[in-house]
Amino acid sequence: MKTIFLIGFMGSGKSTAGRLLGNTLELPLIDMDEEIVREEGMSINQLFEEQGEEYFRELETGLLQRIPDNGWIVSTGGGVILREENRTIMMKKGIVIYLEATAGELLVRLKEDTSRPLLAENKEKEITDRLGQRLEIYRNAADFTILTDAKSPEKIVGEILACLKDAL
Repeated sequence: MKTIFLIGFMGSGKSTAGRLLGNTLELPLIDMDEEIVREEGMSINQLFEEQGEEYFRELETGLLQRIPDNGWIVSTGGGVILREENRTIMMKKGIVIYLEATAGELLVRLKEDTSRPLLAENKEKEITDRLGQRLEIYRNAADFTILTDAKSPEKIVGEILACLKDAL
């Protein structure tokens, strides 16, 4: 099976769905943010503060280049799609699934989360603005789009499996 890339805004359910999908398909999961934290020895927030966003984006690209074309589930960072090079890598290597969530749903999920480096004090405006800037990029990069609002991880994975069945 080709590698499956889960893309979407922070809080859309990529990590949770990725773990469950990996268990269901008995495929290994790479959570890109977790892998970068492990490799760099510091949190995403620290990386952004000490090295800057551009450095972090370079790490994402390097990691994508190393991911095999077959047999993996990849939970990406929310901004991985900002670089055209990253979108091209994912689209060439595997199946790209966009886990879409509305701004209102994301706000509920991220309201108390302080671990997200790109969310400022006004989370509602920040989420709405960033999602608006990225929405078409997410949609254009994806082979399939799944709306995650008010759905359990099991329901989301069921929909991913249905997409994969159609793709194979």
